[in-house]
Amino acid sequence: MLDANILGPLCHQPERHRAINAWFAGVVANPRHHPLLPELADYEVRRGLLHLQSQRGLERLNSLVHTLVDADAILAAQAFGAAATLITDNARHFAHYPVRALRRAEGARLSNQSRNVGSAPQVEMSGSDPTAARRGRP
Repeated sequence: MLDANILGPLCHQPERHRAINAWFAGVVANPRHHPLLPELADYEVRRGLLHLQSQRGLERLNSLVHTLVDADAILAAQAFGAAATLITDNARHFAHYPVRALRRAEGARLSNQSRNVGSAPQVEMSGSDPTAARRGRP
């Protein structure tokens, strides 16, 4: 899986980043390797190339052999890493991931049930330690 800091040099001014480009050529040449590109990394690099008005860079980005990792996969990975339940109106999109995904209505019922037994549902706050819940700490 490629991060934007690897993808960017592959697309923008590749002649200045020969080592990364040579490495990637070797990866793509190996039939056992299948480079993955998260939509977020594609977006970051594409946004930068558009800002630079780099048509050549955009063409290179579009030509790379890659499989996009969609936003659902990214959300599932984050929910899995935080040991969290994912509330969504598209629970079927997450059926093949090892996460608990509930439709919004089911999540509301779960929330109401939690309130009825005297405990509020735990909410993961941005910037907090995502592994703390698994370790029993807030």
